[in-house]
Amino acid sequence: MENIAEIKQLINSPGKTDTERASLWNQLSALYADSDITEAIRSADNALTLALSINDQHNAAEANENKGKLSIKKGDNLDALFRFSEALKIWEDLTDIPRALALLKRMGNISLRSGNYPQAIEFYQRALTQLKANGDDKGMADISTNLGITYGFQGKYAESLTCHYKALLIYEEQKNTERICRSLLNIGSVQSNQGNKEEALKVYLRAIVYSEEKDYKDISSNLYGNIGNIYESQGNLLKAMDYQTKGLKVREELGDKEGLSLSYINIGKIYNAQGDELKALDYYNQSMAIKEELRDKKGIIDCNIAIGALYEKEGEYNKAEPYIQKAIKLATNIGAKASIRDACRVLTLIYSEQKQFERAYETQKKYFELDNELNNAAAAHQIAQITTQHEMEQKVRETELERAKNAELKSAYDQIEAEKKRSDELLLNILPAHVAQELKETGRTEPQSFDQVTILFTDIKGFTKLSERLTAKELVLLIDECFRAYDRIIARYPIEKIKVIGDAYMCAGGIPIANTTNPVDVVNAALDIQKFMLEFAEAKRRDGLPYFEVRLGVHTGPVVAGIIGERKFAYDIWGDAVNIASRMESSGEPGKVNISGTTYELVKDSFDCTHRGKVEAKYKGAVDMYFVNGRVH
Repeated sequence: MENIAEIKQLINSPGKTDTERASLWNQLSALYADSDITEAIRSADNALTLALSINDQHNAAEANENKGKLSIKKGDNLDALFRFSEALKIWEDLTDIPRALALLKRMGNISLRSGNYPQAIEFYQRALTQLKANGDDKGMADISTNLGITYGFQGKYAESLTCHYKALLIYEEQKNTERICRSLLNIGSVQSNQGNKEEALKVYLRAIVYSEEKDYKDISSNLYGNIGNIYESQGNLLKAMDYQTKGLKVREELGDKEGLSLSYINIGKIYNAQGDELKALDYYNQSMAIKEELRDKKGIIDCNIAIGALYEKEGEYNKAEPYIQKAIKLATNIGAKASIRDACRVLTLIYSEQKQFERAYETQKKYFELDNELNNAAAAHQIAQITTQHEMEQKVRETELERAKNAELKSAYDQIEAEKKRSDELLLNILPAHVAQELKETGRTEPQSFDQVTILFTDIKGFTKLSERLTAKELVLLIDECFRAYDRIIARYPIEKIKVIGDAYMCAGGIPIANTTNPVDVVNAALDIQKFMLEFAEAKRRDGLPYFEVRLGVHTGPVVAGIIGERKFAYDIWGDAVNIASRMESSGEPGKVNISGTTYELVKDSFDCTHRGKVEAKYKGAVDMYFVNGRVH
């Protein structure tokens, strides 16, 4: 308090300039921060008002930072972000790079804790760009770690691993043992979330040797908890409880609230597996109380899923469902796909046990979609992974001598090799084996002929007029929303996406592996797209937003398929059947599925269709066409 009294006296003393007084008010705010938040805010307000009146940018930035820190203490993260952004503008104008970088990292951390992952990524990427320009390897590694954690929460495991490996390589070069441990902890967590439990356990056990030797208690506590989780998932409950108890003891010594909440939920899961539901529920509720106090959205979601799963196991479905629905809502808001998947698994069981089979089917379908997306995340980001792996391999080769001396860096290199092998396997999943092999060996492939392929074209009605009403960004986002849905729909069937040309979307069934079900598969997909577009238009119309309708055309016939190009390979198809399918679309009507007479003869037993007669198609003359009204049950 003596310092406070002294500063107050100095503020009121004659001879002080306004700049000096603004600085003193900022000092006073910092001193009050831990004892009297009201006085701390008042002091920061005085500093800001005075600094702005004399255009003192430095003290204005300091005051905004102080107000942001105080907002965090009050739990108002939105105001904190606003204050920090005001300070950030000033530090950037003053070219005070260290202060600007510190704020970007802090703002990213706030967004991460708040569950706003896209915003966190934006702040971290901005910081990373500046750090690269300054050649700050240590700073780049730290931000890459934060990015890896954020991508992990989003279920983007390929990007997450890439970031953590980049950080690990830098920490290895700097021989920073603590950061090496943290990177290994993060890598193991991503592998565990991917379902690669055995590899995760190896990484954790390697890291625990370092952390115990160096007495990194906070890292050890997390490792104990994660190792316990793996043993619990393997059914080894004795080992699981042993490690969880070790972690709990360390976290109690550290007074780590966030860590304690993790220990509570993990121990609760073990009790649940042992059949002691009362103890399990007690631990879950202890964890939930801390998560809510910390406003940890991801943690709150995990607790709701755990409690819902417990009630489902006991057959108390009316108690279970509200917890799971809350988890899904929260997870959807923050884009936590892995959590949505886990919640859908429990919800499927709840509906199934209550004989609500239609709802159970829908949630199970959602579960499989998300599980497939998450477990095959590397496939969706294959090109980015291969590029990143190449960069890391180059870096490892450049430090070959160092790697030979450094066992941990060698382990990282082995992991990269394993990921490269996985990418090769994914390539074989994406293309026929002989096509993939031929492409890798010669850079090109021989085309193949297919006797029966069904092609679907979609096209937007009034695209030109729509493009005149919307900005380019709005138009692209609107189309992207629809085409992403199309991708998800055709993934349900053995259908290959061929290409997108502007507002047109083209896919085909019966390639690259020939089959006889492709006419029915493609018409089913067309009806699903039709249904999605009706719901899409209704939702946009209800919210007063722009929308569009599409024409859908389908035809079946022979094609030639193959890969063209030297760099960005494209799997494409050619033949008159492609042209006729395009005419089916252009000769159709918005919102309707228009099929050729050829396709009709192949699907007439599966769908209710209306004959349109012979309709003139550009360059094709009169062609038999049918509108598909729906499926025959």
